[in-house]
This record gives sequence, structure tokens and C-alpha cells, in this order.
Amino acid sequence: MSAVVTAWRAWPPLAQLASFLALWLLIWSPLGLPLMAKVGWNPNQDATPSQKLTLVIPLYLLAPGAVALWLWLSETSLADYGWSAEPRFWLRGLLGWGLGLLGLALVWALESLLGVCSWQREKLGLWFKLSLPIAVLALGVGAAEELIFRGIFQTRLQFVFSPWVAALLASAVFALLHLLWERRQTLPQIPGLFALGLVLVLARTADQGQLGLAWGLHSAWVFGLASVDSAELLTYAKAEGTWLSGRFNQPLAGLGGVLCLALTALVLSSGGLGVLANPF
Repeated sequence: MSAVVTAWRAWPPLAQLASFLALWLLIWSPLGLPLMAKVGWNPNQDATPSQKLTLVIPLYLLAPGAVALWLWLSETSLADYGWSAEPRFWLRGLLGWGLGLLGLALVWALESLLGVCSWQREKLGLWFKLSLPIAVLALGVGAAEELIFRGIFQTRLQFVFSPWVAALLASAVFALLHLLWERRQTLPQIPGLFALGLVLVLARTADQGQLGLAWGLHSAWVFGLASVDSAELLTYAKAEGTWLSGRFNQPLAGLGGVLCLALTALVLSSGGLGVLANPF
């Protein structure tokens, strides 16, 4: 085993990261393959939302095992990738959560004013009912993806590339992996997902290398979009989408999502966030 570990440590960073993703899928496969058969999903087909949820939840539940294996192989710790148990980390997470929800609220307000969408107030009760489980799911998804892509990938790639070349590569992998489950509605979002990855790298930079702020942002976006969608709280006038709401009303495929990311990047790169976060 020691010879295998020594050989792995001599691999180029890209090969190490590719092996990490392969091992994560390998760990998931004893659960994932039977689930694929049970829900009737073929990788050549787009997964339905329920199929995707059934397959993704165990994948993310097993993410800590994959990360632990990486830490052992690379002789590193969570702190090396920006994860911390310090109070400042969690408070920055709350700051990111608030910033993320504020960005979504501004986009939805603009869409409502322009008549692109309307709110179904009778669904508020369902939204409240779904909010807690979706918040837990969003926090888990955000934690896993930030630790892996803005943590492990970004940090490891910086051993051989400049920070922003590493950010471009990590964000490209992050965006393209979303095609694994669904392609028709995801393809128009690839540029937006790539930009989202870069904004989250900027959040880690603004957070002095910590992931608290990026985790809060990412989790808030997942929570906001998933909870509103699951409760059908928002109805769009055109099912195929508009230039503002995005193709198929997917925010990252339209101007609304771009504006949200641009405003977030502006706040992250300004001095205002530092003033807010200094007490933390």
C-alpha cells in the first residue's frame, strides 16, 4: 500500500484530481448503480428532477469519505483547503448566506416588475414546510462542492498554475460535471456555471483563503432556487424562458443570473464586504 501511495503522490496534479473524482464515483457505485436501475435512469438520457435527487443525495453523503481518502493520500488537512471550525468561519458563512439570498431577491424583484414572473402566494405554506429539509440539503451540497472545487481543486492546481489559471480550470471542471445528469437544460447554463465558479473563487480570495463565505453564498443560491422551484412559488410567463429569466427559465442561462453574479462579484471585490466582515 505504501508503494501505491508513494507512486500516487508523484503523479501530476491533474492526474491526482482525476483519480479523486474516479474514486468518489467508485465509492458511490455500490449504491448508485442499483439506484440507477431502480429509478430507470440511463446515462445517455437526461435525468428527471426526482431521478437526479435520488442519485445525487447518496453521492454527496459519501463525499466526506472521498475527501478523507484524499486527505490521507496527500497528507493534508481540511485547514489546508480553507475549511475551519473557528467562529469566524461560520460567521462568514452567515454573511455569504445573506448576500446570496439578497442577490436572488433582487433578480426576482426585477423579473416581477417587468412581468416576467408572478408569485403564487397560496404556495407560501408549502414553501415554509419544505424550507428546513431543503436548507439542510443546500448546506450539504454547498459544503461538498466548495470543499472539493474551491478547496481541493483550486489549492492543488495552484501547485503548478497561477491562482487564476487554476480558478479557470477548476471552474471549467465544476461547470462541465453538471452535464453528467442532465444536458438539455444544462448546456445553456454552462457559461453561467463557469462564471459562478469564478465568483466563488473570488469569495474565497475575499475571505483570505477560507471557504466560509463561498460556502454561505453557494448554499444560499441552492436553497433559494430549489425551495422556490419545489414549492412552485414562482410562475414564469413563458415556459421556454426569456432573455432575462434564461433559457427554460434557468437563471444562469439568462441576464438575471448574470446580473446576480456580477453584483455579487462587485460586492466581493469592494471594500464594503471587508468592513462588514472585519468584526468576524
